Formats: sequence, C-alpha cells, structure tokens
Amino acid sequence: MRPVLSRINRAVERLANWPSVSGAKPLRGGLKGHYRLRVGDWRIVFTITGDVAVVTRIANRRDVYED
Repeated sequence: MRPVLSRINRAVERLANWPSVSGAKPLRGGLKGHYRLRVGDWRIVFTITGDVAVVTRIANRRDVYED
C-alpha cells in the first residue's frame, strides 16, 4: 500500500500545474464538471475552481464513481 500512497501523493501534487496535467480526463453524466486522474487501480476525482484544483474523492476504480 505504501508505494501506491506515494504515487497518489505525487499525482495530487501535479494538480498544482493545472491545466498542464497529463492524463486528466473530464467526467460525464452525474459527475459532469469533475475530472479524473488515474493512478494504477486508483482514481483521483477533482474539480477546478478558478486556479485551484479541489480533490473530491480518491478511491479504487471499482468504487470511485458510486454515490
């Protein structure tokens, strides 16, 4: 779990360089307005407010899009 956690932390830190973050994709449907960033089997879901990235959820890919 430790290596995954450090990869997730580095990915979250990369969000400070928005919009130059590679791999971020916009979400559709009920999560329209959100973006996701993949880190292995984990997903970081975030929104952009002005020039600030706000992480709303970090979870395994099988659970991240459920309410």
